[in-house]
Amino acid sequence: SLEFNEINNVPSRANAEKILTRLRRPVSGKGNFVIKRMNKLGKKADVSHMESENMEVEKIFEQLFSVREGEKLLKACQCYLSSTAGPIAGLLFISSQKVAFCSDRATKIASPNGELVRVHYKVPTPPEKIKGLNESENMEKPSQKYMEIVTVDDFEFCFMGFLNYRKGYCQCTLADVKIIQTQTGKTVENKPEWKATVKNDCTCTQSDLKLSCDGFQTVEAVDSSLMAKTGAECLINGGQPVASSSNLSFNYAWDTSFPFKPLSSQINCS
Repeated sequence: SLEFNEINNVPSRANAEKILTRLRRPVSGKGNFVIKRMNKLGKKADVSHMESENMEVEKIFEQLFSVREGEKLLKACQCYLSSTAGPIAGLLFISSQKVAFCSDRATKIASPNGELVRVHYKVPTPPEKIKGLNESENMEKPSQKYMEIVTVDDFEFCFMGFLNYRKGYCQCTLADVKIIQTQTGKTVENKPEWKATVKNDCTCTQSDLKLSCDGFQTVEAVDSSLMAKTGAECLINGGQPVASSSNLSFNYAWDTSFPFKPLSSQINCS
């Protein structure tokens, strides 16, 4: 675990990246959760009953929290936040720019005019505001995990309920698909050859993986079982699952590398 003294209790960009990198690591656990319904946010919505596709998680994250330009959702985990009133069920979101919790259910509070309104309990924290991160487990029940975040203004947030740890508890997203391109040093018809490597950093498999490739050109034939272009989309690995931490590469030849981007996929954490 990342102990407080390892980062000297001093927030900095390097320390923020260290903390965020640690938080991005997959937290294994039971279930492949995605938001089931979020009708009328802030009223009677139930945040963490999840059944549909992972793109809905990203949309809900964007509705619940202020999202900066270029910010990407990396993980969404079901857990509990400890409070003086007892554990609060909800979702822990980990993005490229913040760690944020939102309660499962909205609770009633009094508005300034005295009316009762329903709101979700939300805790957004950018990594540079995190002073320390500590992880522990129940000595009698090691499967029960706890994570404590301490902010620079000494607020403590303890997350718990990470039970039945298995691969796939943290929901993966398209942000886990990385595309790395390098020149091979060869030429084809006077065009430099490029090697494109598609890597799945998700703890789960991603099948029917498609890249955005509108305008892609090559003078070198690409193995269609690895990458098949149809219109503005390129299907990777024939739609077959790309396993966790696996690399899939294909070569093409053109004047410059093409800016492939992940477009869609089906995630399976079973």
